[in-house]
Amino acid sequence: MGQHGAATGGAAMNRRPLPYSMLIAGAALLLLPWLVRIAVLAKSIPEDLENAATLDASINASLKREGLLSHLTSAVVPIVGYGGNASTLRLAQIDGPAAAVDRVRAVLEIDGEANGEHWQFTTLIPVASIADGGRGRRVDGVGVTAIITK
Repeated sequence: MGQHGAATGGAAMNRRPLPYSMLIAGAALLLLPWLVRIAVLAKSIPEDLENAATLDASINASLKREGLLSHLTSAVVPIVGYGGNASTLRLAQIDGPAAAVDRVRAVLEIDGEANGEHWQFTTLIPVASIADGGRGRRVDGVGVTAIITK
């Protein structure tokens, strides 16, 4: 048994570290699904955002008919998500003080589980930017009033 342990330990000591190229290739394979989703969304976002003002006005007209229109500034921005079907383009109408709404570039969607997986949640956070790793700079005072899908 002592010899087996020594032989196993010796074999482990002779292992060579993976070359950096293999590590980079592995990381690229893990990121590939996200890169494809981003590429698909990037193609459709500009043309859909051309309609942002029209979408915003339509939602505001519906809210006004119901007596629920806010007197704050509203805008339509893309939803950037991790959960659900992240390859589907979705937009969000946001509202808040004009200066804060002007800083929002997207709504960050994060899905999760709580209380031992008995509850699931989706957060929608207006952000000024999204850094590497998906961390966003939150814009306080702005809320999501509508989710828009095609």
